Order: sequence, then C-alpha cells, then structure tokens
Amino acid sequence: MAGVYKPQKDGSGNASPADPRDKLFLIKDGVKIYGGFIGTETLLSQRNWSNNKTILSGDIDNNDTNTDGNNINESHTDIVGSNVYHIAVFIGNGLNAPTVLDGFILTGGQTFSTAVSAPSQDINVAGVGNINVSSFRGAALMFSIATAQIKNCVITGNFSNSGVLYQNNQNSWANLVTTLENCYWTGNTSNSTGMIFFHRTWVNMINNVITNNTANGGVLYISSNQPGGNVININHLTFYNNTTTSSSPVYLQSGIVNITNSIIRNATLGSLNIINNTSTLTISNSNVLGSSLNGSWNPADGTNGGNNMDLPPLFSNTANIIGVDNKYFTADDGLTLTSCSPMINKGSTGLTTDVMGNARPFESQTDIGAYEFQSASTVPADPTTVSASSTSVTCGQSVTLSATCTTGTVTWYNVFNGGTSIGTGTGLSVTPLANPSVYYAACETSATCINITRISTGNITVTLPTDPTNITVSSTAVCPGTQVSLSANCTGGAIPEWYNGATALSTTTPFTPTVTSNITYSVKCKSGSCYSNAVNAQPIVILGTPTNITTSIRNICGNTIPAITFSATCAVGTVRWYNAPSGGSLVGTGSPFVNTPVNPTPGFNRYYPSCSNGTCESNRGSGESFVYTPVPSNVTANPSFICSTSSVTLSASCSNGSLNWYSTATGGASIGTTNSISQTVSTTTTYYAECTNNFLSICNTDRVPVTVTLESTPPNPTNVSTDKTLVCPGSNVSLSATCSSGTIKWYNSATGGAALGTGSPLVQMPSTTTTYYAACESVSCGNSSRIPTQTVQVSSVGSNLNLTTNISGTSIQTSSNTITATNTVLAGANVKYLANNSITLNPLVGGGFQVANGAVFEAKIMALSGCN
Repeated sequence: MAGVYKPQKDGSGNASPADPRDKLFLIKDGVKIYGGFIGTETLLSQRNWSNNKTILSGDIDNNDTNTDGNNINESHTDIVGSNVYHIAVFIGNGLNAPTVLDGFILTGGQTFSTAVSAPSQDINVAGVGNINVSSFRGAALMFSIATAQIKNCVITGNFSNSGVLYQNNQNSWANLVTTLENCYWTGNTSNSTGMIFFHRTWVNMINNVITNNTANGGVLYISSNQPGGNVININHLTFYNNTTTSSSPVYLQSGIVNITNSIIRNATLGSLNIINNTSTLTISNSNVLGSSLNGSWNPADGTNGGNNMDLPPLFSNTANIIGVDNKYFTADDGLTLTSCSPMINKGSTGLTTDVMGNARPFESQTDIGAYEFQSASTVPADPTTVSASSTSVTCGQSVTLSATCTTGTVTWYNVFNGGTSIGTGTGLSVTPLANPSVYYAACETSATCINITRISTGNITVTLPTDPTNITVSSTAVCPGTQVSLSANCTGGAIPEWYNGATALSTTTPFTPTVTSNITYSVKCKSGSCYSNAVNAQPIVILGTPTNITTSIRNICGNTIPAITFSATCAVGTVRWYNAPSGGSLVGTGSPFVNTPVNPTPGFNRYYPSCSNGTCESNRGSGESFVYTPVPSNVTANPSFICSTSSVTLSASCSNGSLNWYSTATGGASIGTTNSISQTVSTTTTYYAECTNNFLSICNTDRVPVTVTLESTPPNPTNVSTDKTLVCPGSNVSLSATCSSGTIKWYNSATGGAALGTGSPLVQMPSTTTTYYAACESVSCGNSSRIPTQTVQVSSVGSNLNLTTNISGTSIQTSSNTITATNTVLAGANVKYLANNSITLNPLVGGGFQVANGAVFEAKIMALSGCN
C-alpha cells in the first residue's frame, strides 16, 4: 500500500541492535511483495505504482533533505546523518521458490563510506548457514547466495562504497539468475567501483533506465571474478548521463555479456570510452557512443552483433529526466524518444511492452531503448533506384551515383554505418580508389532527422596497382624500443607505402620504425592517388605483460598447504613468478608453475608473473590471489581442570576469517562466535574452535580441541617400588608406582620438599642412602598420601674389610674378598655382611663381634661384581 516504510529490525530479527544502521528489510525465500496499491484494489492488475508511491526508505533518523515533501531522495546528496547500511537484503533466496519485489521506490540507503574496518553482521539462513553481510556494499539491494525478480522499481538517492546493488553469489551458487525488469536507477553514487555491481551471478536486465548516476569506476560494473560461463543479458536499456572518475561508465571485466536494443550514451564521449571491456561482449541493434571509428566498428566495444549505430538518440527532454509531472514511468519522462529519432523501428523483436507498460512495437518494428515511441515516426523512407553508372573501372576513372528519396535529400556515404557524407543529390560524381568500391545512399531531412538505413550501389570493380611482393621483416620478436627494418617490392613505377592500420607512415624503403608494442605493419603499392591492396608483413611481437593468469586453488583452508598450479601466457619469452608486484623474490619460472607456498600469510597472498626473453623482462601482471585461513591458534580453557561444576572461559583467535565454537568434533550448531566465550561445565568436556572464511566459497578449517577435565581427590598409589635396594655412588635406580587417577609425583621426603619428577618409571641417581615416596596428585583437587619405596642403600665394594666400629641403623657391608668383624651390631639395627670368599666373626673375650638384642643381622657369602 502507498506510503513510507523503514526497516525496524536487523537481519537476526533484533529490534534494538547495537548499531541501528544494521536494520534492514530481509526478504525471505519465495516471498512476493508488491507495491503501488492505494488500498481499494481487488486485483493485482489494478495497482498503479507511478501514482501510488510505495517507498522503502533508509532514513531511520528521519532527517534527510525532503524539500518537496515526497520522502524520496532524488540524489544521494539528500542523505543527512546515518541511514541504514542496506534497504533490501536477499540471502538464500530463489533456492526453493521464486522471490519477487515489485512496484517499490528504494531510497536513502547509505553503506559504510570505506571498505577498511567496515562493520558487518552475520545472518543465518536455513540450508545455507551464516552469511556475513558487509556494511560497505549493497546500499539499496544486497544479494548473497540469492536471486529475485526486481520489477517496476525505482532505485534513487542511495550512497554506497561499492554497489548500490551488489550481487555476489559466490562460485558455488553463481548460476542463480536474477531479473531486473522495468526499473529506474537515478541519483545514486558509488564511492568506489560499481553503482550496479555484478560479482559472480547471472542477470537478465530488461527495460531499465539508468541515468544521472556517478561512480568512481563503472556505474554498470561486472567484476573480474565473474565466472567465464556466466551470462549477463541486457535488453532495451536506456543508459544516459552517467559519469565516473577513474574508468568508463560501463565497465565489464569478465563473463559473457549480451547487449541488445540498447542506448548507451552520454552527451559527449569525454576522455574515456563509454565502455571499458575485457569480457566476452556482443552488442547488437544498439546505439553506443563512440562505437563507430571512421565508419568502422570500434573493437574496444566487443563484438559487433550487427545493426548498431553511433547517432544522437534525440530524447525528448534530457534536462528533466522525470518530467514535469514529477512521476516515474509516465509519458513526459525526459528519455522518451521524439518522432525523428533514429532509434524508432530499429530494434529486434522479442518484448511486448516497454518500461511504462506500453505495447511494443507501435509500428512495424520495436524501438531501441527502454521506451517505445507511441506515435507515427517522421523518419524519411528508404531510398530507391540506387545505382552507379559503371560497375568496372580502372583506378582514377570516375562514376556517377544515382538514387531517389520520396522525402528528404539523397545523401551519399562510402561506409554502411557512421562516417561522414561524401556528397548529396542524385548524379554525384566520385572516383573509386579501392577494389571493390561500394557507395551507400540515405534519405535525410536534416542533420538530425535521418533514416539510418543505407542502400548499396553494389560493388564496383576497380583495377588497382599490383600488390607488393618480397615483404620482409628483420625481426619478429623484440624487446620494447627495438628498431626493426621492413622492405617490399612494387612494379610499374609504383612505390611502397607503409601503414599501421589505416594510418600511412612512410614511403621509404627500407622502413625502420622503433617498435614499442605488438604490431603488424602493412604495405601498399602507390601510384599517384591509386593504391594496391594492403598486404600485411609478419606480425612483430613485443615482450609484454603476461595474460591468461590463473591459479588452480584460490582458497586454502586449514594448516595443510596444498600444491598450487599457477599459469600465465607470454606471447614472447618465459614466465617468471615473483612474490611481490615489484622487487621481492623470484619463486619460480615456467607455466604451469607448481608451488607449495611456504609460510603463507593468513589472508590474501598473490604471485605476480612477468615475461622474460633473457635480454629484457616485462612489467609484472596483476597475478592471481589465494586466501589462506589457518586453524585457530591459542586455543585454551581457563581453568582446564575443575573439581565441581564451574564457569570456564574458552579462548582462541583466528589470523584470518571469523571464529566459531562447537561442542562436537563435527557438525552441530555453533555455541559462540567471539574470541572468548564462557561455558558452565559439570563433567569432563571437549570443546572445538574453527575458523571460517567466505572468500569465493565457504571455508571451514579443521576444529581444534580443548578439554576441560573434571577431577576428584586421587587414591594412594599402589605398586610403589624400586628396581634396586643397593647401588654404588653414581648409579641409577628406577622408581615405579601406579595411580588409578591423577599424576604420579615423586619425593625424597615423607612431607614437604620439592617434587623430583613425575611418571612411572622415574630414574634417579641417589648420592646417599635414600627412601623415595610416591603420591597421586590432581591439578585442582588435592593429593593422595605419600607411599614409601624400599630404602636404597648407596655403598661401595672393598677388597678386604676389617670391621671394628659398632653399627646402628640400616647398613650393608660388602667385600669382593673377605670380611673380618670384631664390632657390635647395636640394638634396633638392620645389617647385612656380604662377601665373595669368607666372613669371619671373631667373638673375642671382652669385646669381640656380637649382635645386641633387638637387632637384625645377616651374613652371606655370594658372588659380588663391582657394586651391586
């Protein structure tokens, strides 16, 4: 219903987002929305979107300039303050059902002014996932993995950093076809490239008017990332008075583009061609400013599909595009045609209505452009009885041209399209100088009221001087600035004349130009004003910047770096690859060049090719980039061990892309997207972090785990032992124990002291007789008791021992030969005597060997080797 509507929620349905400019109209899959109603209609056909303006406005702060009170921004300069980043957003649309936006005025959208640090919001779409919507593109219409039919709409007074309409369906969804039909684009601007920005998509544009828009480069723009097989069809477009500062108003970098029945013009051509094209472009039945070069098709405008022209279109009122009624889609629109316009009756068949809904064709044939003229044409009729007095002459002889016009004056040309008149009237005398020669008659009533149809006299055979022979070129593959020598022979007194295309260069033989770019010279034999046919010399190819630059992998996801195949084409020389646009390091040569990048930078990486013939090297090409998204780093849980249900902080970071947290190793829903999140943990749980990047296609890295462990106080260790109880100084002993939970830690004291180490076995080198202790310890829940090992005696083996000193405590006395003892083993002692050969215990009267009550004593003859 007619009125003004402004977004109330962001893409997640939040009516109070942190940034109010995130509010937008999110158009869901299969929804069809129609404007232009006044409220009394009962049928869709009864609406009138021209009279009943239904406005989708981005002016959420209600302060845009509105002097005429219509709530429409006629220019982006009417925007005041902070408007929404996007008006209508299409995400995941057209995947299951058609989506339609029909009969609306979209005005006052205002993206972030620069791409650097522009905020964004994630919008979750069923079946697709989270889509990141950046705030610096798509002020009026934003498409991502989406298509829709946009019909009978006006897009006016919007500002975008890049793309008032921005469509990026990524490579995996780039075959979705969007329709833009009967739409009016005016008063919009793009701070960067592309007021209308197509980036990986298929589009049908039908009956569109694009006028009075500005952009830094390309008001109508197709990016270099458009897949090669994707098609943009543009039919019955009126494109007028659109300006740019750094490139042409129509900027087509890739894909397949078909332009038919269209007017693409400004008042003057200016310093830039109106079209800058590197796509596969075909233009037919269209009027393109600058497409005619001296009567020939301008190859910079792609392929000539036929029936094109380069003539003033004779619009009705370019000073007032919308007309005095201040309504769009009405008969007084300034870009409607006038009765003598050469656009009338020159289009191809197909459409049945124009941008205003008027029937096509009005007369016998459709008109070129978005508007069909609704009255009889006053363009003169075609000429008749067109002829030449002779069809075969020798170069230098004249012929007389004749024709009849029922209205207007017979006007003669020597080209089928464009060019300059060579004379008027029937009975015009001309001297044909080319073989064959052909002349064309047209009927014209004034300089602007002309019939562009030209009728041919038919070919006139002209005998010309003999063509040149023995054409030689001293070198056909050279460095820039090299001088070459060309020569040719002519007969019958004629002399060679050298050309670059149609431009005569020299009559000197040899001809010695300095070559700075690829070129093919041609030569004619000249006799007076007569010339032979031109014969081409061999092409001279200069060392130039590489072309056809490709990369086999554009998105590296995770820490496994694959081998990438880089390709480029050199017309001359060998491809050399560098890691910088200038300077830097040579990383390889040849094409294809297979390379596994070492330590790629997270984010964008690019290799730059040049061509080298061993003598000189070209400038480097722009190269192809790949994006590297490593797995998350610094993945931690704090605390990582808990004794009871606790709040735990999970932390990680992504050096490229955005972070997602999960509670499952694969699948599942994200539980958080920030670098740090809190979780309440009641049992041992493993969480996972991944990095996600949406460059070209969705990249989700491997998930990196981090575990939070629920602990309890561990029980005492078991099987606490040593592998030896007697060792020599400097010898090792192995300590063993078992913990059913916790970590084994070893000490040399029953309490206190620092841990000697962890694990089982643990090797120690005692320096004195020692008892070791094992404990089971947890990180957060305390420790078990310490359990002792056997006492490890540190001793040495003597040759013959004579023991006279009394012994207490635990002791082992060893000898590799004999032991003689006259001492006392005191009460409470635990003593062993070990000898290889003999042990003599001398119980001498009054003080010989004896063992006190309460002592333990053992004497044993055994083989002793070293210190056991």
